[in-house]
Amino acid sequence: MAGPKAAVFGTGWVCMVAVEDSPDREGERHPMLQASAIENPRVARFYRHWLSMRNGRPMPARSDVDPTDFPYALGNAFMVEVDHQDALPRFRFRLAGTLMVEVHKKELGGLWLDDVFHDFGPESAINGDYFRVVSTRKPAYYAGKPSLRLEHQDRIERLLMPLGDQDDRVDMILAMVVYYDRKGVETYL
Repeated sequence: MAGPKAAVFGTGWVCMVAVEDSPDREGERHPMLQASAIENPRVARFYRHWLSMRNGRPMPARSDVDPTDFPYALGNAFMVEVDHQDALPRFRFRLAGTLMVEVHKKELGGLWLDDVFHDFGPESAINGDYFRVVSTRKPAYYAGKPSLRLEHQDRIERLLMPLGDQDDRVDMILAMVVYYDRKGVETYL
């Protein structure tokens, strides 16, 4: 059986959208993203934690998230609220780990992602993952160049995982990002 849907682009980055091991609308079967496909062990651990919170549901609810369960991820973790009031969903940072605040040189809580990332939108090769997580209700994993030019970060790994009180609607995205310098070493600033 084939692995998760993955696209490798000329710039050397990879985007994987995880989909359940069940028939999609066209009847094709796809396996769920495997933690072993994630490069960073802490990101893989965070993904396994999200899987355990599902308890047989398509995705966990926001109320299932207890930050004390993942202290290893807190500096790199963030939560994004999904606003469904317009034709396209809009995304707002609810919480952002200390490392993200240091990297972006500002507090992110309450900011809209399209105000932080200049090319944010459904067609964006990198940031389109947020829209895919909402439409597929499945996690998305990205490893490659950051969408913003960051001072000491040459590469990132990002995992976006849906949260929702209803099985058919994503209300929040629980996420983690890890930054790497030009030598491929994880940066903590």
